[in-house]
Amino acid sequence: MLEKIIDEIKVELSGTVAKRHVEQISSFHRIQASPGFRKAADYVRSFLAGAGLEARVLQYPAKKGQSFWSERSFMEWDVEEALLVLYPHEGKPEILCSFRENPVSLIQRSGATSPEGVRCQLVYVEKGDDPSSYEGIDVKGKVVFSSGDANKIRQLAVEERGALGIVLDNMNEFPPVRHRMDIPDAVQYVSFWPEEVTDPSSFGFGFVICPKKGEDLRKLLKSAKAPVEVFARVRTRFYEGTIEVVEAFIPGNTEDEIVAMAHLCHPSPGANDNASGAGALIEVAAVLQRLISTGKLPRPLRGIRFLWVPEMTGTYAYLAANEDKIPRAKAAINLDMVGENQELCGSVLTVERPPRATATFAGDVAWSVLKRLTFEAQNLAGTASYPLFRWAVSPFSGGSDHYIWSDPSVGVGCPMLIQWPDKFYHTSEDTPDKVDPHMLHVVGVAAAAYLYFLASAGPVQCSFIAREMAAHYHHEANELVEEIVRAVTANTSSVGEDKRVSPERASRLLALRLAFIQERKILDVESLRELGTSHVLERHIREAEEEIRRTTESVWKRGLSTLALLEEESPQNLVDQTGAGEKALPNLEDLLDTPVSGELPELVSEARSIIPERVFRGPVSIRGSSGIPREHLEAWESFNRKWEKRRRLLPYIGYWSDGKRNALQVSALIEAETGLRETELVVEYLKLMEKLGYFRIRRST
Repeated sequence: MLEKIIDEIKVELSGTVAKRHVEQISSFHRIQASPGFRKAADYVRSFLAGAGLEARVLQYPAKKGQSFWSERSFMEWDVEEALLVLYPHEGKPEILCSFRENPVSLIQRSGATSPEGVRCQLVYVEKGDDPSSYEGIDVKGKVVFSSGDANKIRQLAVEERGALGIVLDNMNEFPPVRHRMDIPDAVQYVSFWPEEVTDPSSFGFGFVICPKKGEDLRKLLKSAKAPVEVFARVRTRFYEGTIEVVEAFIPGNTEDEIVAMAHLCHPSPGANDNASGAGALIEVAAVLQRLISTGKLPRPLRGIRFLWVPEMTGTYAYLAANEDKIPRAKAAINLDMVGENQELCGSVLTVERPPRATATFAGDVAWSVLKRLTFEAQNLAGTASYPLFRWAVSPFSGGSDHYIWSDPSVGVGCPMLIQWPDKFYHTSEDTPDKVDPHMLHVVGVAAAAYLYFLASAGPVQCSFIAREMAAHYHHEANELVEEIVRAVTANTSSVGEDKRVSPERASRLLALRLAFIQERKILDVESLRELGTSHVLERHIREAEEEIRRTTESVWKRGLSTLALLEEESPQNLVDQTGAGEKALPNLEDLLDTPVSGELPELVSEARSIIPERVFRGPVSIRGSSGIPREHLEAWESFNRKWEKRRRLLPYIGYWSDGKRNALQVSALIEAETGLRETELVVEYLKLMEKLGYFRIRRST
């Protein structure tokens, strides 16, 4: 059934056509809430309308004081010119940055200079986001060269010490694919995020240079015997404007819908991120419209809605304005960075599953679809097939629009198709030549098949999904054992710790995580009832759940035996160490209420007393320090410094804060999902969010 859909779409969908869309979109400077984004949105709408789809551009206010759930809006921004010229004490002037030549070289949402520009001294501050680095350095009326958090450096240098602007040579590293000097001539995409700017010239301007130029500039400033000067001319403006979302729709035979999205924003070129997702989705929408309108594919039971959004902001705005539509959406999919040439970019095509807090079949369907596209080549005997591209299935990580749709307060299961890592991510070298038409074809077929299959799914198709989900669970449960065994035997654990995991902790972790994934997978299977019910489906749901329980029992025994071999102990002893007095897998609720070794009694007591509930729908959105009252700003910044390496856990705290579970249980659920136990982080975050008005806390004795 799924194979027939794939075969029909494969013939029709073109990766080459999708790449043409990528090339067109990448020519627009697509900063959120800007004229360039609006031009890209008009391009998408115009093409879709020409392809016969119902398409329109929705607009939402871009101004201070407007919010979409917890997401605060911001002013529209436009840039006319940006130029930075270096005047060394000796030698010829050198153009360091030109927006016309390289739009990424300007810090996005930069302020302005006077219309005629400014010439002033350039000074080096080693760690510009650390207040102590400014001791003994006068930056007033000068430009600061540094690296680090752009928003913090602007605050410290411009707002607090009177600098005119900043220059950075930032380059984030993603080992082993990217180290700083792997792309020495690339310029990293950096952005300010002001909520409101009334005077661009007093806000300060900012530029970014490549690592190679950064090293040369450091040497020059350290060795210069006289002041080094720069000339800067930046013409930008902030004003009340609009945020655009492109929406297209293929009607079904009921009001239910399946949703697909791709974010359209980012500075030019921004080819793989994310003109590739946007371009692929245009081709997906056009092909499905053509196949359905010509009768090659029957009109589906459910409608298919397509969205091209400014990342995060557009999704918050759209959902907040269309809360009545949310119950109609039975599943979604997000296309983000999907077109990479894997050999150039070092990437892997990945199905990222939704977070566990939302029960959904969607991640399993995306998995099932993609694996059916991996039979590209055969061995010599023709007895086995395998893909010619790298691919994987991964747990939820977040970082794109799917983390909003999949939030339990929204409740729409939304996997993501993404290629990661990418050597050229968020740099000026993310250009169309790094985009592979073959990968666009693979992803386009996968997305189109996913959408049409779910839009058409009846009892038979849902029964098929239930069987697939049970098979996936068998793979996942066995992989969990392997992961925990590696954590015991390796110096660096794959479950998130920086040290070897003891067999005692490993057995408890196995019990917790296995009981957790069993419970969540059963709820995932039961979510198939969202697509309809029948006696046939109910039978297959029961059979899938029984198979999941049998798999759990088998994997639990195997896991204990393996851990016992590692420590030369009996499986019974290891079970005793989990807090259960028998060989059966302990109850999940009991494990959630049990503190772990090393947690202070005072912390455990406080965590048990905190029962959190969110005030807003969707994940908490705090952009930099925007919206943080001054009296709480220091606490917020201190929290971020302390927990910088664990910030990816923050959405999970919100996902599990349902007004019923306490903070200790929330911490245990996060550990069950991710392998990371951070009860102190959970407690500190919840108390801070209560002060900021994002959470309500009921305190229990």
